[in-house]
Amino acid sequence: MLAYFRLVRLPNLCIIAFTQYLLRFCIIQPLLAKANIPLHFSELDFFLLVLSTVFIAAAGYVINDYFDLKIDRLNKPAKIVLGKKIPVQKAIPIHWVLNILAVFIGFYLGYRLGSLKLAIINPLVTIMLWFYSVKYKKMLLFGNIVIALLSAFVILIVWLFEFYALKKDMLSLETANFSFGMINYLVFGFALFAFLVSFIREIIKDVEDMKGDAEMGCRTLPVVIGIKKTNHWLITGIVLVIILLAIAQFLFLSNGFMASFWYFAFVVELMMLFLLFFTLKAVKAESYHFLSFIVKIIMILGILGMVLINIDLC
Repeated sequence: MLAYFRLVRLPNLCIIAFTQYLLRFCIIQPLLAKANIPLHFSELDFFLLVLSTVFIAAAGYVINDYFDLKIDRLNKPAKIVLGKKIPVQKAIPIHWVLNILAVFIGFYLGYRLGSLKLAIINPLVTIMLWFYSVKYKKMLLFGNIVIALLSAFVILIVWLFEFYALKKDMLSLETANFSFGMINYLVFGFALFAFLVSFIREIIKDVEDMKGDAEMGCRTLPVVIGIKKTNHWLITGIVLVIILLAIAQFLFLSNGFMASFWYFAFVVELMMLFLLFFTLKAVKAESYHFLSFIVKIIMILGILGMVLINIDLC
């Protein structure tokens, strides 16, 4: 059973679910409550939305490991699960079962909200992850952008479904004279943070996996331009995040979000500077294992920032 948990990256799946619940109850719910508007997307339906997101992510990990088996044998033979603890032939059935469940849930939720657009999101994401594993990840930057976009969408989809649930009762919103401005700013702000930090981590992972990727013909950034020039890309991305965080801190301070200001200034921002410092010193592929760990910590710290925003909203 432990091998299956490793195959679907259980800690990562928990982070995805945790992120979506924090967004719902730390940002969306308190902002709606200020206008005496309850959450319109039911708790059961929201649980199913999170579950479908987790299923899709798990299926993505499985199919990615399946197609990356030869590369992983070169890059990280000690961490391989497929072919060692789980038979390779089980990967495809596991992938299909998880995706079918996710697609079924997506159509159910789309039906509940009366929107075909919402119903087709899960099938489109599953198809995108399939092509990512088969083709996109071998293309220069394209695979990195796809994963970064999907990381951002983990956040956006929570507000998207709640928004459509609210649209079914627009009269209550008009009566309350409610504006979506603050929710939109915070949701898209966290989505942008998720996109950029995920993109940085994907580039770092490409440097870590450079040896196997090169032998298997993958055109990742470090394979094409080398580690030194890739580092310039990483530094640019990190500096961009640092600048955007500084802008966010200014906005928090201007709007009286003091807990959020201090948290992002002295926790998240400092960790970004820490990442920048070690990226400037990184010269070999082995150095990037530590950078990858730092970025994962930054992702978690950024997500926990929602709790501080909730404190400021109360």
